[in-house]
Amino acid sequence: MNNIDHIVLKEIAIVNAAVNNRSGLSVLPHDVDYDYNFTIHPTANLEENWLRFAFNCTVKVCRKDSSDLGIDSNFEIAYIFILSNLRQIAKVLPNNQIELPPDVLDSLYNITYSTSRGVVYTRCLGTIMKNVIIPVVSTPKLLGRQ
Repeated sequence: MNNIDHIVLKEIAIVNAAVNNRSGLSVLPHDVDYDYNFTIHPTANLEENWLRFAFNCTVKVCRKDSSDLGIDSNFEIAYIFILSNLRQIAKVLPNNQIELPPDVLDSLYNITYSTSRGVVYTRCLGTIMKNVIIPVVSTPKLLGRQ
């Protein structure tokens, strides 16, 4: 059994899913762009073999000239992963951070990001931000290696 086979996605919790429209518009003009900002913050509990990945994302709607329209969204989605072999594969660093094998870390980040893309998309349907699709990002870029 490889390390990836030990990953179980135990829970997904949508902590915040807000679409804010301060513009008074009900339909977006055609000359808009989306400004996407996201972070993923992992935390771990070695005693209980779980990892929590918190995905935070803001999406702002702006005109192509970068002027703000007063329309944005904020999302926080928490993922709880159980890894039955976490204590065996995790390396605790001197600063108390945990280092995981690259295959495990890549998989956890990819699952978190890809699932969040779908959650954000479905939460924006039926709103003024119905066309929001968070862009595809390469694993190295996602992990800050690029």
